[in-house]
Amino acid sequence: ALPIYLLAEAEAARAAGRLDGGDDAALPRYARILALQPRHRQALEGRDDALSTLLQQARTALARGDLVAGAALVEAAAGYDAGHSDLPDARAALSQAIERMRRRADADLRAGRLARAADGYRVLRESGVAGDAGEAGLRGVAAVHAARATRAAHDFAFEQARAELATAKALAADAPEVRQADAE
Repeated sequence: ALPIYLLAEAEAARAAGRLDGGDDAALPRYARILALQPRHRQALEGRDDALSTLLQQARTALARGDLVAGAALVEAAAGYDAGHSDLPDARAALSQAIERMRRRADADLRAGRLARAADGYRVLRESGVAGDAGEAGLRGVAAVHAARATRAAHDFAFEQARAELATAKALAADAPEVRQADAE
């Protein structure tokens, strides 16, 4: 039997904007209700509304450039209902945001703005949904720092070489270019 207070608590959490992020949030409570009664109309409707709100928050986060938060919200929503009607649009927005971030980081790398490029690639990696784009990008930035370290060492600018190598190691210590520069 469904405890009567569970639906009231779920509704109150949704009304307060606590959708996810703890057992006292709306979506985990709706999930508990639906585990007991999969066709519970009010719980299904409440979950649907909460997921619509969560996915709107995801699109808002993505629009303001917060890829990590947007990705987390989209993935959370998918965990509650992989077939939710708003999910395809949210996933499309997420894909576009990933692509924008990757293109921006790639452009920064090509232009020699290494710190900005590394920041962009870190965001891609931290989003958890960009495949290996973030890691590959960080390896690319590390390779440039490793090449700079090697050039500086050949020019007897050992402090600069050490600094560049340290930066390269911090980004991708296992990259072949970094290991090669470290060996020289």
